[in-house]
This record gives sequence, C-alpha cells and structure tokens, in this order.
Amino acid sequence: MKGNKGITLIALVITIIVLLILAGVSIAMLNGENSILRNAQEAKKQSTAGTLDEAVKIAVANILTDNLGWPETTTWSSLKTEILKVKPDLIITAPASDAQEPTGDARKTVTVTAKLDEKGEAQTVIVNLNTGAVSKPTT
Repeated sequence: MKGNKGITLIALVITIIVLLILAGVSIAMLNGENSILRNAQEAKKQSTAGTLDEAVKIAVANILTDNLGWPETTTWSSLKTEILKVKPDLIITAPASDAQEPTGDARKTVTVTAKLDEKGEAQTVIVNLNTGAVSKPTT
C-alpha cells in the first residue's frame, strides 16, 4: 500500500474544523455586537442626519442672504420651501401650511423632521424662527 496516495481522515477532519472556525468568525463579524451590518445602519443614520442638517443650514443661509438678515416674518412654509429647493428629495413631515403655523411663544421654534426615503429613519432638527439658529439632528 505504499503506492496509494490520497487524503487521510485526519487531514479531512482538520480541514473541516478550520472551515467551521472561519465560518464562525465570518458570521460573528456580520451579525455580532460591533458587526458590519450594525455599522452600516449607524452610518446611514449619520448620513441622513448630516444631509438634513446641511439642507436646513443652507436654507437658513439662503434666507439670511436673500433678506440681508433674518426676517421676523419667516414662516414655516417659507423655510420648508427653501429646504426643498436645497434638497428636493427629502420627505419632510411638519406643518404643511401657514394655517398651521405656530403663533406667539410657540412660533420661536419649529421642528423639521425628515427622511431620505420611505424606508429610512426620520431625523429631527429644531430651527428657531426668530433667529435662524439650527440645532443638531436627532433621531
């Protein structure tokens, strides 16, 4: 039997064990606590927040430059229109018309909640309508 060449049972078992270890490590990297999928979801949230923050800040800057300052007559509708000029694909949920505009002290801030697509998570930014100050995005 010296001329027989082939794989031994021990070599086969060792190969299977190595493959199982590699599969376990791969599955852990894909679905674990600090996994690729979780990191991708977190990156998507941060990207959406950054997009909304940028769109709102550019809209506020456009209002400031168009009016040479922040006009006290700024309404939610004018802010929403300006945001959608900057980023037309945002899905914004907030008061739809001037009839729903906040008045008095409630007018000082308006919450802009938006998402990039139907499946995405909404992000929220608060804009002070009296000064044009914008808060950091939150989920």
